[in-house]
Amino acid sequence: MASRLGTLPTAVFYVLAQITLITLVILMAISFESSSLFLLMALLPYLLIFPSSAMKILKYHDNPEQLKKVAKMTVQIHLLFSLLLIIGFIIYL
Repeated sequence: MASRLGTLPTAVFYVLAQITLITLVILMAISFESSSLFLLMALLPYLLIFPSSAMKILKYHDNPEQLKKVAKMTVQIHLLFSLLLIIGFIIYL
């Protein structure tokens, strides 16, 4: 995608995709009947790490060396989110 659109549109697309994911998790938690606080806890990595990483992705979209550093942050977000979401589903059930 980056080779066709360029690095900035690809960075914007990535950030928007992550915001969409956050929105869907919130809507899912709202739509569940009983307490879904545990599902919302899965968003903690996005609350704590994502704002910084999103700004860096948009700022350094054309700098591969800086993006390598940001990649570590995004991996942390995805791993923690996945783990917390699974734990949230287990607790919810």
